Amino acid sequence: PLSGDKREVDGRTDMRLLATFDKNGNAIRTIYDDVFDVGLGIIVRVVKQRGTDNGIVRELVVNRDAIRQAPLVNGQRYYFAVTAYGYNPSDQALTHALESTPQIYTGIPQGPNPGVRLSAGYGTEVPVTHNGTSDGAVTATVIDPLKLTGRNYSVTFRTIPTTFVYGPDTVTADILSWYVVSGSDTVARGVNQGPTVQIEPGNHDDIAPTNGNTFDYPITDGMYFTVAGPAPQPNGDRSSYIGTVWTLRTGQGFGRFTAPGDGALFRNQVTTSFNIGNYLGAVGPGVDPSQYRDIEFRFGDGGSLTQKGYRYRRIGTYQFQDYVNVPFQVWDISAATPRQLNVGWRDQNNDGQWNPDGNVEVIFVATSTYDGDVSPPPTPTYSITPGNATNTIPVLDHQYIAEWITPSGLIADIRASVIHISPNYVNSATDVFNLTAPAAPSYSSSTAAADVTQINVFPNPYYGFNRAETSRFARFVTFNHMPAKAEVRIFNLSGALVKAISKDDPTQFLNWDLTNHGGLPVASGVYIAYMTLKDATGAELGKKTLKLIVVQEQQYLDNF
Repeated sequence: PLSGDKREVDGRTDMRLLATFDKNGNAIRTIYDDVFDVGLGIIVRVVKQRGTDNGIVRELVVNRDAIRQAPLVNGQRYYFAVTAYGYNPSDQALTHALESTPQIYTGIPQGPNPGVRLSAGYGTEVPVTHNGTSDGAVTATVIDPLKLTGRNYSVTFRTIPTTFVYGPDTVTADILSWYVVSGSDTVARGVNQGPTVQIEPGNHDDIAPTNGNTFDYPITDGMYFTVAGPAPQPNGDRSSYIGTVWTLRTGQGFGRFTAPGDGALFRNQVTTSFNIGNYLGAVGPGVDPSQYRDIEFRFGDGGSLTQKGYRYRRIGTYQFQDYVNVPFQVWDISAATPRQLNVGWRDQNNDGQWNPDGNVEVIFVATSTYDGDVSPPPTPTYSITPGNATNTIPVLDHQYIAEWITPSGLIADIRASVIHISPNYVNSATDVFNLTAPAAPSYSSSTAAADVTQINVFPNPYYGFNRAETSRFARFVTFNHMPAKAEVRIFNLSGALVKAISKDDPTQFLNWDLTNHGGLPVASGVYIAYMTLKDATGAELGKKTLKLIVVQEQQYLDNF
């Protein structure tokens, strides 16, 4: 933010720059250009734009008059100019920064109309409850209190098969969509779950996946909704070691995986199927992140705790070899009764055993129940035909990929321990977020009758000019907090009627142009404004009398 800086726009210098927002992460902040200085007669380098590199924002709160350095005044018109600028880094460009023509917006701060009561203010956070297991979050923030409904809303989720076109190629992926519903009405929908969640898959070759953002969320029924989901990665806070930590430790380097979430706990020795992409080659996408479960790797001293695993070799593709012992067990502990799981592993050394040596002996943790200790299994979940490369765990069914490494690379160094891996629980069709919007604005004529006692006129006294005037031929004072209908009669101190003004509109402001019924400027003096007040339905709200002092500057009349 650059609040208070002077700025020239379209030749006007009586402006103040409130803020600059630009795309973040590109390190482009101050932009210079070479321009000809007429006074000096030479080309000089000047600053054309000062960016912040802190991103585009959805809203800007203005609560102070930056020109007068004073609080905003209700009923006063404020004008805002909004421009956009672009940057061209080319040395051949005539200019490095081009700025658009300003778009002018008018704002008039004000309170509620007479008789209107609001149930919430701007920025109020609406409580949200969650039925489900995800680590996701939904927020609803009041933006426009006048549009609140008091209705119940739910945010639900549904997976939609979506086709993406990348040149001659197409990719179809299941994309989780969310819906804001109220009763039978769908009031908003989207796929954006924030910057950690992928919303477009890319093709895993030359086009990178696209994640969501913090900007593209709906404003509906007076509320700003956001839907956030965690990245489908291991959760470092819930994951843990139990027993001796024998895998890579601080100072011993990191594993090959780059998944965020496990941090220093697992030192990048485990990740989810979502994060692996095409890194290991010929590996399928794995299961949907909603199927990730809390699991445990269980180890005995020297690899004494075992189960069978599907052994694969990568020969272009992952081909089944046999069903043999591995020096660990894997259990799904997400339910009350743990369930042992199938595993597959890549025998990079082709020695018939899993080795914790960091030589790509990666373990694929399946979601299916363990096929048992008999080899070959009587009822195999996956192909047990040697050389088969289609019905395999790496292609069809894996939720985690791990590569545990001992300092020596030997099974003998394994110690009795349990490695608990917990995933981020992503949003899914089983999650529902519920909220009740604050009540709609209320109105009563009795409250309006009480509110009209607040009617006033400004500036008072009127002393030569009004700061809101744009011309000496457009003088005025403003009556504020007015109801929808009013008859205003203005008298001088001798009781003569100077002007009668009628109001019949929903605004709470009424201007008097300081002229009499003949259109001529009134003389300096004291005036009495007598008002008869009604609401939009015509109900009587009472009467109001105000005293106004007018001190006119010298008048130059165009006619007499």
